[in-house]
Amino acid sequence: MGGYKSMYYSLLKKKKFNLTSHSIADADGVCSAILINSLFPQSKIIFLDNPSHIGRRICEKYNVKYSTSSNIKPQDTVLVDVSDPALLKGIKGKFFGIVDHHTTNNVVKCENSLVSQNVPSTTHLVYEIMKSVNIVPSAFQAELILIGIISDTYRFKSVGSSSLFKEVSYLLSLTKNDYKSIVSILESKMSFSERITFMRSFGKVYSIYRQKKTQNIFVITDTDSFTSLVSTGIVDSLGADVSFAYAIMDEHVVISMRTSSNIKIHSGEFLKELGKKYSGEGGGHIHAAGCKLNKKYFSKMESILVGALSKHFDLEKVEM
Repeated sequence: MGGYKSMYYSLLKKKKFNLTSHSIADADGVCSAILINSLFPQSKIIFLDNPSHIGRRICEKYNVKYSTSSNIKPQDTVLVDVSDPALLKGIKGKFFGIVDHHTTNNVVKCENSLVSQNVPSTTHLVYEIMKSVNIVPSAFQAELILIGIISDTYRFKSVGSSSLFKEVSYLLSLTKNDYKSIVSILESKMSFSERITFMRSFGKVYSIYRQKKTQNIFVITDTDSFTSLVSTGIVDSLGADVSFAYAIMDEHVVISMRTSSNIKIHSGEFLKELGKKYSGEGGGHIHAAGCKLNKKYFSKMESILVGALSKHFDLEKVEM
């Protein structure tokens, strides 16, 4: 617990600092920043760009004020839910602190680090900091912790220990809302353009592969846009075990990867290695990750992905 206390007192001594997360901050990144801000109200939330759609909804629901800028001073900034420089829009320097539940071989430099992959979310890591100094979460703080946990475990599809459910039960007892109300913030209603893209994607010709030993199904497809939406839909709606959707976006090939809970591969690490090999960048969570490569690889994307997968799985193509 010493690491948790050390981080708390380092932040307490600093008093005034900025809080930021990775580009297009997700629910866990946004909730972690808000949570630390609630503990240290003299801090400021400055996201590198606009948070994700759900991240913005969280800020609106809780009336959280934030600004956006990539022009921040690392020495006065605490990174939450990110420690990989590839996700920081080119910001370089030594940061004041990092609080993150991802591990990476390429961690940014910082004065105070609290990085552990043994927790389900970064909000849970902040909760551990609170427990180390005997702070009982308020109803507001308990909801933020829960949203981060629920989001990053994909509604408890990826849980390392059954003890997590005891903690969730306790946190729910502290809130003023029930589970259904809390989780509703993560229900993202698709825009018209998202709905059209999603519907069109099911008319495309997928490439389907199977793992010979387990019969797990791998699906690879290109799409017009909204790669994360399409890759998620392929797993959730079509029942695939692993899905990749890629598209030309902002003059790059943008790839989204999703896996079901039974797949024993870390999506973030897989796409990070792919990014390194092809001079791009990638990373993410165990079951959800993204990658960005030069658009020249678009026509070769399927063969590139299959080649990378073949290092981990014995695959054969399924003819449609």
